[in-house]
Amino acid sequence: MDIHLKSEKQIEIMREGGAKLARVRDALYELVNPGVSAWDIELAAVRLIAQEGAEASFKKVPGYKWATCINVNTGVVHGIPKKRDRF
Repeated sequence: MDIHLKSEKQIEIMREGGAKLARVRDALYELVNPGVSAWDIELAAVRLIAQEGAEASFKKVPGYKWATCINVNTGVVHGIPKKRDRF
């Protein structure tokens, strides 16, 4: 098994991506409150990711068109954001 070490440039790119993700996550965390729908969070995620100049990785999955995979309350793993699903 080969071990591929990251270059300083690759590490810096990963660091920048992580910082962008943290800003989006923190902003979304503030939105999660009773009565807010999963769809509201989805729309905010799309907007915030675009503001960061980034792309939603989930949207790159063939057949999946959402930026998030939110589950509310009784959901166990992944879900599709819907207007009717509320926190």
